[in-house]
Amino acid sequence: CLNKPCFDFVMTNPPFYGTLEEASDIRKGDGRERTDMITSEGVYPGGEVGFVIHMIEDSLYLRQRISWYTSMVGKKSSLNSLVKKLRDLGFGRGNIRTTEFVQGKMNRWGLAWTFLEIPARLIATRVSGIVDSFHVQMDDAFKEREAEKEVFDRIYSYCQHIKDIVLLCSLKRCNQGLKVTIVEELRSKNDEFRCHPAETASYKHHKGSTNMTNPSRLCLLPKEGHFLIDVMVQCVSSREESKGNIVQVTSNSFSHSARGNTFINRILSQMEGDVTRSNRKWRRIKKRKFADANPD
Repeated sequence: CLNKPCFDFVMTNPPFYGTLEEASDIRKGDGRERTDMITSEGVYPGGEVGFVIHMIEDSLYLRQRISWYTSMVGKKSSLNSLVKKLRDLGFGRGNIRTTEFVQGKMNRWGLAWTFLEIPARLIATRVSGIVDSFHVQMDDAFKEREAEKEVFDRIYSYCQHIKDIVLLCSLKRCNQGLKVTIVEELRSKNDEFRCHPAETASYKHHKGSTNMTNPSRLCLLPKEGHFLIDVMVQCVSSREESKGNIVQVTSNSFSHSARGNTFINRILSQMEGDVTRSNRKWRRIKKRKFADANPD
């Protein structure tokens, strides 16, 4: 924003109708007359969707000179079309916000988008509905901290063998146990995760309109990338209470794109079987070890 005016937000209630005829017809639902308005106030080519799409195109030129771009729309179908437009352009889930306004029997919807870098951990981007907690039974050979470290080693090994993606795991010890953070290697920008710069699209601005020139997809994601998984590894039962330590593994996942959703589901859907060593791979390994130990 150097030497240029900057604003916190822009807000609009766009023209609702696409043609003058549409704005003049009696309402189909209840037969009432349309609200009085001048043409420029109520009519725009493409209606509210066309207006907001042009607003989105303008925002591609202005970028961070405005923190949040916002608009109200009168149809849920319009909201869905505009959210799809933003996602097709490369806006992450955390860069798009929607809400619903309800007043009596009247429903309207709000849409907002931003070019600002947003945190990886947002309530709006948290993924739910997948396995997020399980227990690992350890044997007597492991003390509490050793049991937690062994479970981390299993998680790390599991992440290194997932196909089609390279994962990085960072490890921190806290009061509750070990905190493991999993991200995609190619997306991380800081020293802890290492990652390449984000891709950007190219635009030219001519006479007040925004025209895309060889547009590539935007990559508006947090520095951690398409997704982030926090895994807490904590010993919850000591040897005095059971035959060995019981370690609880709890995950919180945050996705900023469809790619993020895909890999979070892949990673977490198979993690329990691999870490508890109860899946087919480990059953085969145990069977081979037993056969080697008992050749007869």
